[in-house]
Amino acid sequence: MRRTLAPIFFGLLLGACVAAGVKVDQAKVAQFERGKTTYQEVVSALGRPSSTTALSTGVRFANYTYLESRARPSTFIPYIGPFVGGADSSTSSVTFQFDANGVLVSYTTTESQMGAGMGFAAGAGAGSDHVEGQPGSNGKTP
Repeated sequence: MRRTLAPIFFGLLLGACVAAGVKVDQAKVAQFERGKTTYQEVVSALGRPSSTTALSTGVRFANYTYLESRARPSTFIPYIGPFVGGADSSTSSVTFQFDANGVLVSYTTTESQMGAGMGFAAGAGAGSDHVEGQPGSNGKTP
């Protein structure tokens, strides 16, 4: 019976994880020199950006965003999982600014973590782990 349940269990675990985007390591970001590194060098090192923005002045922004989400183990408890489960997500973003000549001017990095509950875990009385102003913190969406 263990041999039958093991593949099912590991299949559920693998299905409980999601990742999307381009994960940029901080060590790579530190290698880029402001006033010297070009847009093409950044793209060659990191790959195609998740999004780009071009201003009428010739300034260009390249954004690399990464999202990772994992279902909480309680989500998979038979019968009650949909009521008490949820997921934890983390995102990271690096935005590079280039001048009209395609030379790096600056960059910013952002990281965030967020949890989301399902059923009772999403309600106002679910506990004190909600972020103020987020859906479910007081039962209302801002």
